[in-house]
Formats: sequence, C-alpha cells, structure tokens
Amino acid sequence: MKLNLKIKNLLPFIALIITPIQAQAKIHHCIINGISTYSDQPCEASDSPVGNPLKPHWYIDMPSQAVADAFSISMSDQGFMKVENESYITSFESNAEQIVTFAQVKFKSMPCTQSQRYNIRELLTLFGLNANRLSHIKGTANYANSFNDHDNKLKITFLCPYDGALYSASFSKRYYQKN
Repeated sequence: MKLNLKIKNLLPFIALIITPIQAQAKIHHCIINGISTYSDQPCEASDSPVGNPLKPHWYIDMPSQAVADAFSISMSDQGFMKVENESYITSFESNAEQIVTFAQVKFKSMPCTQSQRYNIRELLTLFGLNANRLSHIKGTANYANSFNDHDNKLKITFLCPYDGALYSASFSKRYYQKN
C-alpha cells in the first residue's frame, strides 16, 4: 500500500521528466507520391532529399551532384542544371570543383518591361527571404535591383534584361559585398 502511494506521488515528477524528452521529437518533411507530408519517421531514401526550385539560394556551395540528385535531373558537362515547370525555370551553374556557385529563377508568367516597377518584397518572401535583413545596393539601373544578403553572404539581383524578356532573380556569392 505504501508503495502505491509513493508511485502516485512520483507521477507528476515523472511527467515533468518525460514531457521535455517528447517535446524534442524530430519532424521530417517528406514527399510521398508527389504529396507533401510531415512525419515523425525519416523519409524513404527515394523521397529525399527534396529539391525546392523556389529556394535556389539553399543550393549555393553544395556539390553539383547533390543538387542534381535533389531534383532528379542530370548535369551537363559544363556543370549546368535546369529545372522547369509551367511557372518558372530554375537553373544552377557550378565551378570546376563541381560546387554550385550561381542560381537563377526566371518567371514564365512575368514577361517584363524595363520601365515597370515590381514588388520586390513579395518576390523576396516567395524565396523565403526577409527584405528587412538585406541591404539594397545603390546605383543599380531602374530595370535591376540588387541586394546583399549578409546572413547567407549572397548577392541577389532581380532583373529585366530587355522588354519582353522573362523577369529573373539570381543568387551568387561572387559579387557579394560585406558593407
């Protein structure tokens, strides 16, 4: 009888110990048969890693083969890769060491004119970037907007190269400026 009382008295303490352990469960984002799901179990190898063409900056400094595998695409002999759907074209370029150094997204639904202004904040949000964390690079032309992303050490440029072209966003560490 006394033993049962002691266990009952310890239950709140046991719950306090177990609860934080359970709160640290790992959640996995998986794509299963083309459907995005979340699970407490790791994804099947065939479903991961998952490529996200609207987060091209995630792949800068990654090995080219890992990026090709993430998107289930092949890489050209020059280290160029392209992912395309009805809305956009995402391309990646790599250096001689087979590391991704440049990424670009062209929006098929946004043929541009150089005189038009675009909502850059919306586009940055689409890429998962916070405009408040970026510094605008002064002196860019009216048809281009460039930013330094100090968190990721990237230069981001939004560009309309000529009237009727596809509006694009590019990401690279090459011309990133610290100031």
